[in-house]
Amino acid sequence: MSNFWAISARRATMARGLANILHPNVQSDVFTIGLLQDMAVPVLANSGGDRYRDIYQSWLGGNLCDLTEQEQDQLNMNHAHLGAQMAEYWEFPQPLVDAIKGHHALSDEAPLSVRIAALIKGSAENDTSEIIVEKAQRMFHVGSIITIEMVDEILNESGSLAAALN
Repeated sequence: MSNFWAISARRATMARGLANILHPNVQSDVFTIGLLQDMAVPVLANSGGDRYRDIYQSWLGGNLCDLTEQEQDQLNMNHAHLGAQMAEYWEFPQPLVDAIKGHHALSDEAPLSVRIAALIKGSAENDTSEIIVEKAQRMFHVGSIITIEMVDEILNESGSLAAALN
């Protein structure tokens, strides 16, 4: 959890960079969504203690893409739904609430760039551009729209923002 905001910055930068290709009209929105999509993770970590940290660490170290499934199975709640509830409480705009809620969903609740950015689990060493592109192609059937070179460029751009938030 120590580098939570740095990882969030990587997701936000990835969402904005991919939005440039996939849906340019929502670039600024997806940056905000990417930054806030996991805002409930620290809340669950604080309230769930070792139990939640074990779930989170298992997800980080495993091949599973969806943290929300593990959270739902073991806690009967997940960070996407809790994050959406927090966003509603703070009176965020409804599209932002919906995108936070659906950032791990295969449906269109969140823009595609946000759902692809949600595949980033941690540091650059663990989430290479090859891994991200392979997962995006497998899960979202994006074909050759998203390339390794494109993702490399976006990840490099995210480094300075991530360093500033660390």
